[in-house]
Amino acid sequence: LLGDWELVGTTSEEIAKRRGMTGLGAVPFTSPAAIFFRFNPDGSCIAKEILQFFGQPVMLNELRGRFGFNPDGRVMQEKYQGGDCDVGGQKNNPGFGGATATLANLCITADGALRLGCTPGADPRYFVFKKLEDGELDGWLTQKKLPLDGGTVMG
Repeated sequence: LLGDWELVGTTSEEIAKRRGMTGLGAVPFTSPAAIFFRFNPDGSCIAKEILQFFGQPVMLNELRGRFGFNPDGRVMQEKYQGGDCDVGGQKNNPGFGGATATLANLCITADGALRLGCTPGADPRYFVFKKLEDGELDGWLTQKKLPLDGGTVMG
C-alpha cells in the first residue's frame, strides 16, 4: 500500500456529481484531471486533486491526513483534517471541513499494480487505483508545473 496511487476508476456517484473530491471540479470550464494518493510508513497520507481549466492542469488541491486499518485489515479509513488542506488556492483553508474515506474488502493484485476496494454497506461504490512507480507522481507534477509539496496557493 505504501507509495503513490492514481484513482483510475470508480462507480461513486458522489465523486461524479462533485466532479472530483473537493467539488471545485464543478466550477465552470473546470474539470478533474487526476486524483492521486500517497501513503507513508508513518500512517500519514496525502490526496492530490488536480483540476484542469480548458483542458490544462492548473490547480492542485492537497488534503493531508492519516490512514489506518481495522483489526482484520479488511477495512481502511483515510481521514483528512479540515484546515490542514490546501484547497481552492488557499493554504490550510479553514473553510474546507475535511473528508473521510472508508474502503472495505481491500485487495491488491499479485503484481502490486492495482488496488481495489469498495465502500461498506448494502449499496457499495467501487474504486480502482493504479500503483505509480517511484518518482512518477513527482515527474508528472513537475511536467505540469504544479507544486510537489502542498497545493497551488494564490498570491
